[in-house]
Amino acid sequence: MKKRRLRINAAHIQAPGLEMAGQLLPTILDLGDSLPDRDIAAIDYRLHIALVSEELLAKGVVSTIIHGPCDRCLASYGHVITNADICHLVVIPTDKIVDLTEAIREDILIMFPQKYLCNPECRGLCSICGTNLNRGNCNCGVASDPINAWSQLDRLEL
Repeated sequence: MKKRRLRINAAHIQAPGLEMAGQLLPTILDLGDSLPDRDIAAIDYRLHIALVSEELLAKGVVSTIIHGPCDRCLASYGHVITNADICHLVVIPTDKIVDLTEAIREDILIMFPQKYLCNPECRGLCSICGTNLNRGNCNCGVASDPINAWSQLDRLEL
């Protein structure tokens, strides 16, 4: 799939600046098969572009949504990723075309979570019967007696 790039012709920017908004394909992220069970939506951007001396200043917001299963309970949900602190100062090349694609790529990737959770308090699935503990306790008794990884160590006699 072809990647659409975010290129700006600095020669067309007037004194007060330029407001830009649009979408980039998720293929700019170059994730390959690293997130096989996740579907990434188009990357939305809203930028204010201004000239500062011989440089281009881009400030704004980028966001996307990652759809997929929760890492604990496997429920499908959409995780919104937003970076509202976009700020890039780029030297304008001789051809006056500035490509912000890689900068936007990094701005989104840095916001990806380590764990995809439908809710920070997600209780996950019972390890015995597979019941989603967010919907209620199971009947196997494991959910009512929370698993404590250290409980076996507490029983050791030193």
